[in-house]
Amino acid sequence: MKKILHIDLSAGATIEGFSEALDGLGLSRKERTRFLSEDADESPAYRDYLALMEAESAAPLLLTRESSLIIAGLVLLNVEKVTRSPLPMPSVISPEIEEIIRGERVVKKSAHIEVEAALLAKALAALDIRGELIYEKSSGETPRLTLGYLGDTLERELKVLEANLDDLTPEVLATLIDECLNAGALDSWLTPILMKKGRPASKISALCEGGDVERVKAALFSASSTLGVREYSVGRTEAVRKIVSVETPWGDVSVKVGILNGELINVAPEFEECRKIAIQSGVPLYEVMEVALKAASGLKS
Repeated sequence: MKKILHIDLSAGATIEGFSEALDGLGLSRKERTRFLSEDADESPAYRDYLALMEAESAAPLLLTRESSLIIAGLVLLNVEKVTRSPLPMPSVISPEIEEIIRGERVVKKSAHIEVEAALLAKALAALDIRGELIYEKSSGETPRLTLGYLGDTLERELKVLEANLDDLTPEVLATLIDECLNAGALDSWLTPILMKKGRPASKISALCEGGDVERVKAALFSASSTLGVREYSVGRTEAVRKIVSVETPWGDVSVKVGILNGELINVAPEFEECRKIAIQSGVPLYEVMEVALKAASGLKS
């Protein structure tokens, strides 16, 4: 059965890390090397990967042997679709790396990124073996690889961190969400609660991947008055996400769509792009979003 692969790049991206992660899935370098030397030329799936990557590449596709071994691993694992987490902020920014992350939503933490590994991850996550464009907007140098089955949703195990706070002003409480997100949390929120003796308070919560737990904890301790942070595991079911571009009278707008079991379940224009157009054109924001949504309505058919 064909599978979907999610690559967690939250703490770095290296070719060696990809190789070690494939080893961790039980696919040894020796097995991938054998496939590359004996079977790759006759493998339709391997040829399709190369052809699709060539078609989507702005420059001539130059795959090293190490990158070819990674693709061989995807073929042997029967992977038909690849998604990825956002890249972290590179610890060293070269002109090549700067070009790769241009326009990316990066995680605000420093990590080592290799040019070849970042390019490979972005290229693979931009396509599937059937040619449909996929865009995931969207541990460690050995990335966490999560396998699921196509047609199903992606299941991920995440961590929730939370703390009760009854002595902070609303202004300070509001900053805690940004502190958690900047530390790598996937989401963060505040919930009004009642503590003992009926005292009103707030609960700060943060959802994060396992590799980000300590950083988010540190952010909560340093930015709030809490002396303890609770932690527990949760599962999250994710629909496939795509970003498509639609035309409006004021320019193109990105629209996020959600797909579940092959069916389109949600369409939402990107708010920041619509707001920028509204400011530049003088058109009300609601009108820009309405026009973008109408332009995308054909996607539902």
